[in-house]
Amino acid sequence: MSSARRQNQSEFRQPSRVLAGTNLKFAHQHNQRVILETVRQRGPMSRVEISSHTALSTQTISNIVDQLLDRGVLQVGERRSGRRGQPAVEIDLNPGGGYAIGLHLDRDHMTGVLLDLTGTQHQTIHKEWDFPTPEQALPVLVEAVTTLYRQHGVTASDIWGVGLALPGPLDVAAGSMVAPPNFPAWDQVPIRDLLSEAINMPVYLETDATAAAVGERWFGHGRNMQDFFYIFFGVGVGGGMILEGKPYRGAFNTAAMFGHIPVDPHGARCVCGGRGCLELYISLASLYETVSPSNGVMESATVVMQCFENKDPRMMAWLDQAADRLTPALVTLENLLNLEAIIFGGRFPAPILDDLLARVSQRLPDAQMTALAHHPRLLRMHADDKAAALGAATLPLFEAFTPSDSLMSKTQNELTMGVAIR
Repeated sequence: MSSARRQNQSEFRQPSRVLAGTNLKFAHQHNQRVILETVRQRGPMSRVEISSHTALSTQTISNIVDQLLDRGVLQVGERRSGRRGQPAVEIDLNPGGGYAIGLHLDRDHMTGVLLDLTGTQHQTIHKEWDFPTPEQALPVLVEAVTTLYRQHGVTASDIWGVGLALPGPLDVAAGSMVAPPNFPAWDQVPIRDLLSEAINMPVYLETDATAAAVGERWFGHGRNMQDFFYIFFGVGVGGGMILEGKPYRGAFNTAAMFGHIPVDPHGARCVCGGRGCLELYISLASLYETVSPSNGVMESATVVMQCFENKDPRMMAWLDQAADRLTPALVTLENLLNLEAIIFGGRFPAPILDDLLARVSQRLPDAQMTALAHHPRLLRMHADDKAAALGAATLPLFEAFTPSDSLMSKTQNELTMGVAIR
């Protein structure tokens, strides 16, 4: 093989995956996740019911449940009566058995939340800023983490991890953003490791759109779905994809860059380097510029709602053109992925988001293939405008709870790592 060909292959080689045998470490971890996810979705339930839903042996369930009870992750509930024999003891998640923190860092704000194991939100923190540098943002993130758990009266040892949602694209392996549009100072900054070292906690990095999609999968519309797409409206527009119940990031972790689908080859140049990208027409930045060009992004939220409530012609025109641009992109998603639903979320006020969905729904029948049955539902997010922060907080929980078939196929690095319940 020539040296040029060998170099060309190395540039595009993904981390090699190996078959991981079913040793006790990974089998136990997988079974623990199966039990936790089953109790989370269906609990409270007895050990016998857990067995019927998981096909695990009674002995395996008893051992793992006892361990999780000792750690305080699970708790014993009431005994059920009305059946023969000893009343069954119900097992459920212990809300105070652990906590997770989610941080959403964007160009114009930082939002943080504290969740317990059941996904209940306890504390919130919010700070507005204007394109901060990493040096400016890191102390704020550290202070936010400390404030969130201390306000709730728990300690750092009670926190299972911190999820950090950022604008994409990301280099997940390096824990950094890669040439993020409108965020040049953040390119290749290892923010995950910097934050983890500063707070002495594991940090899970994700794009804001994928984090919001994971959150929706955890406790929103996606709880009972396996395949859906999440469109996240922020200063830009992102996409999060859940396939077979898990986030899909693509071969190089840049899948679902929905806002940078080109919709006008003669359109304006996008900050990403492309031309006529979708987010130029349907993002918050586009809306703010349309209805409040002199005020800028930070001052426009109230103005936008006033324009909507007063049916300002500029707002109505923007909604029409946004629906015109968005509709064919949604048809493309539908044709490519055969989804159960497309969920709209992010930072648009709910009335504006509902209006946009209604306009798109009117246009879809004329744009869809008539010979195909059309199943995807257009849904507004279950969470509020803190969707990315809430989703980020579910990342440590999702990692600990969700069964993974990747236990049978791992990179060499992953074979030496494991997710431990704190």
